[in-house]
Amino acid sequence: MIHAVDDFSKRQTAKDPLVAGKEKIALFMHTGDGPCRQGQYIDICKLNLYRMFGNSNSHSSDHNNNHSPIKFLTNIATSLSNKKDYLTEIEDWTAVQGYHVIVMKDVLHSLYLKGSSNCNNFEEFEKFKHKYIKLKQTIFDIIEYEIKPGKFARFIVDKTEQKIPGLGALAKYFGYGFFNNNGFRKILKEFNYKWLRENSNGKDSNNRKLKIHIEGEIYLRVAQSKEILKTLIDTLGFNSFDLKFTPMWCYFEYVLESRILIAEKEIKMYKDKMNDTYVNNDKDRLENLIQEKKNKIEASTKTINTLRNVLARPLYNAAGLDMPHNIKKDLKLAKLVISTLQPEGELVPYVGATISEINAGTDLVLNVAPEGCMVASMGEMLNPKMMELIKNKNARIQHMSTTDGEVNEELLQLSLLKILGTEQYYSHQSGKKPTQIAL
Repeated sequence: MIHAVDDFSKRQTAKDPLVAGKEKIALFMHTGDGPCRQGQYIDICKLNLYRMFGNSNSHSSDHNNNHSPIKFLTNIATSLSNKKDYLTEIEDWTAVQGYHVIVMKDVLHSLYLKGSSNCNNFEEFEKFKHKYIKLKQTIFDIIEYEIKPGKFARFIVDKTEQKIPGLGALAKYFGYGFFNNNGFRKILKEFNYKWLRENSNGKDSNNRKLKIHIEGEIYLRVAQSKEILKTLIDTLGFNSFDLKFTPMWCYFEYVLESRILIAEKEIKMYKDKMNDTYVNNDKDRLENLIQEKKNKIEASTKTINTLRNVLARPLYNAAGLDMPHNIKKDLKLAKLVISTLQPEGELVPYVGATISEINAGTDLVLNVAPEGCMVASMGEMLNPKMMELIKNKNARIQHMSTTDGEVNEELLQLSLLKILGTEQYYSHQSGKKPTQIAL
């Protein structure tokens, strides 16, 4: 965020037309509404930035507040009650493209992990990394300069929604560029064809690659993924494993699925109340509440379909990547371990995703989380129950909590030793060439 403010100041000084006439910076903050770090850190960020750049009332709706050049727009990403957030303050295309960009960023992370683990040697890895950086910059340029729909396209979408609401989604599909994901599909297909060839013959005892999946706390599993990749290459060598992770956007899908489950419970409660009341006014009120919850279920279902099948699936297919597992199925598996699906948050999807991944053939799931995080503490406590539902008894769940954000390399190497066995583990060590990996 400090970099964003500095960049804005530099552009103003250089008289960049991109910021001509602009006086405020909008910082989009993803946060939660609970007591964990996700629900608390935003206020620390606000306080520090206001101290650095001037005071401002963050809750004020006055867009012309001149006390500070910064305006915080908060998105309560974990809210299950559909609270109002910054999505009510910005144009519709911006909100949809915001989620589109998050999916695209997750695709880039997955591409890097898959492409790096497919390389046969250090020289090939360096070539791949160079091309990957160029790919990422190309996509970032599209996001920065080309993704905004033109005035005519926005006009057509607005008029279609006003006159023919039923065709609003179709108008957005073409008007906002989702019919080709704003050109991302073509770029990903070309990269996939040139760099992500399938290399299925690994070096372990079953003549296949070791399948490793990163789960756990949303932000840390992304932040540590490259360091985990580096440790795996240093330990096992190139082309010895497949590494992937559960992307950030899957948590949005979990929030939407949870809203559906809550609405279904409330519908059942209202129907039970209707059976116990004989007052017509009360029955009418309950019927209206039931219809309101049904509308919420329909809207959430449509949003999930858009997220998975319009924004995500075409990008994953173009990149030659497997689509992330279905959250609805994960919740069914998680319910076998946590019957109430409570507490709401990252624990429930972690449990379901871990069982899904191992039953799909994953050898090692890494539960990456900060020390004291619910996923770290309660996830480890639920481990025995989860293992009862896992078909592959040779698979392993390795909990890797951290207090300083660093990857515990010794713990990761120990888990590999236990899976491969002494002979196979040290054959990797003796067979690989020493490398200096810079990620």
